[in-house]
Amino acid sequence: MFTVKRLADCTITEAVKAWNEGFEGYYFDMKMTPDSFLKRLGTYGLSATHSVVAFDGDQPIGLVVNGIRTAKGIKLAYNGGTGVKMSYRNDGVGQLLMDEVLAIYQRENVQLATLEAIKENERAISLYRKKGYEIVDYVDHYQAMNFTPIIVADSPYTYTNAYKWEVMALDFYNERAPWQTQCDHIPDAQYVLAKDERGEVVGYAVYRSAVDPHKKKLITTLMQCEVNEGNGQRTCYDGLLTQLFHPSKEMIRLAACIQQSNETLTEALADWGFERTVEQVYMVKTISS
Repeated sequence: MFTVKRLADCTITEAVKAWNEGFEGYYFDMKMTPDSFLKRLGTYGLSATHSVVAFDGDQPIGLVVNGIRTAKGIKLAYNGGTGVKMSYRNDGVGQLLMDEVLAIYQRENVQLATLEAIKENERAISLYRKKGYEIVDYVDHYQAMNFTPIIVADSPYTYTNAYKWEVMALDFYNERAPWQTQCDHIPDAQYVLAKDERGEVVGYAVYRSAVDPHKKKLITTLMQCEVNEGNGQRTCYDGLLTQLFHPSKEMIRLAACIQQSNETLTEALADWGFERTVEQVYMVKTISS
């Protein structure tokens, strides 16, 4: 008989075992140590109280890690990873975990639940559909394979570095972007604002930069980019990309979790020589009160 516990009631050894075995054979190497697992929870605002682990006897066999937050008056939940041990993947463990998760969302008065899944992961997507999730968008991960910057002459926009609170306070800040691209969940994030000729903010970019310890190269990753502008929208996107990706510098250039619904940005990235490396579905479920 399978049982389910809150992650907060499990040992770190049980949690990491559930994670590592739950994601065995996944599309990426998801293996973690106790330290990296705890770091992931903290970085992405995931809650041990609202996460669950499935057991067969005293052995952990699967888990779902969750985060809950309120954004612009809407209580949101995020499934930050569902994993089931390979030998139990046809035994209903995933459904058991998801039923418990949705019951938690209900008790916590969550209004909208979100998650991403690899587009090819048909088993997971089928499970989420059965539980009421719908695909509302797709999110892509990119790398600049053939970097071709587009320099805009005589741009009407100016660009300045900014603080997190300045970006999050914008009326057009995208609170519905994928959870891990939210400003609160990006360590060492940096921010750029685009202003028009009147000095009004019309666009922003959120990114992070780090040094690859093996290749000794700078890695810059775009996490969010939005422009609230009409005719000059594409010009503004090109300008923001120039601020981040510095055409004259040598670096590895990436973009993470870019929503396909932002067609102007995805077109700009393609024109700049970025190629999709991973495609995910973006799914949501409305939780009735």
